[in-house]
Amino acid sequence: LPRVANPNFWSSLVPKAFRTPDDPVEAAERAKARAARKKQPGFWSSPYSVFVLLAILVGSNAIQIIGLRREMLNFSRKTEAKLELLREVVQKVRRGEEVDIRKALGTGNPEAEAEWEEAMKEIEVTDQGWEAREKKDQKRAQTFGQQKMASEE
Repeated sequence: LPRVANPNFWSSLVPKAFRTPDDPVEAAERAKARAARKKQPGFWSSPYSVFVLLAILVGSNAIQIIGLRREMLNFSRKTEAKLELLREVVQKVRRGEEVDIRKALGTGNPEAEAEWEEAMKEIEVTDQGWEAREKKDQKRAQTFGQQKMASEE
């Protein structure tokens, strides 16, 4: 009989904790262990569990904020570098200096063009966000000013 056809082979593949015990002593031990686990107090019965949960939530949010801050710093550095390069090229052109614009801005190089395209899209999105925020602030200021004038009368 090949080993694969032997039932012991297949029962040995199942982890011991999931097997039904053949031995009555082992079955009794498992029942006793299950009863002992049920008697143990749960996680939520501890008065400190709420504090542990809050600490985990606050810590994970702090980590996310740090990551966002780092991402924003990297974005602003990249953007400033691209804008500074663009300013230098424009100043050289205004002064009448000989400038290879294609080489300076990376035109013709697919990687450099992709970087410029990405930077321009990010700047546009950021500008749109700032403009929307400024409009909101102006509306709030107007409504607050109107409310203030109405309360003074």
